[in-house]
Amino acid sequence: MATRTDMLTASVLKAVGGKEAFDARYRQYESSLAFVRTKRKKLLETYEDSWVAVYEAKVVAHDEQYQSLAKKIRAQGIPTGDAVIEYFTKRSMIAQF
Repeated sequence: MATRTDMLTASVLKAVGGKEAFDARYRQYESSLAFVRTKRKKLLETYEDSWVAVYEAKVVAHDEQYQSLAKKIRAQGIPTGDAVIEYFTKRSMIAQF
């Protein structure tokens, strides 16, 4: 008998096109995240005070406004959830909740 976890896993994998598709998307995201980590200083110098989207280990869009960035990403056929998106600034950020 399948457990609730097994059923949820099967549902998620089906939604993303199967295990191979999930694995490919995961590898792409990890590669893009590694790119951001290793290139952080250069990205900050180039895109200060901007949102930056990285997909397949390259910058695919940047903008000062998140919504505009998301439109640029979607216009390229990239799901926003598949891109690493970060805001680069030298200023200290204070979160308000």
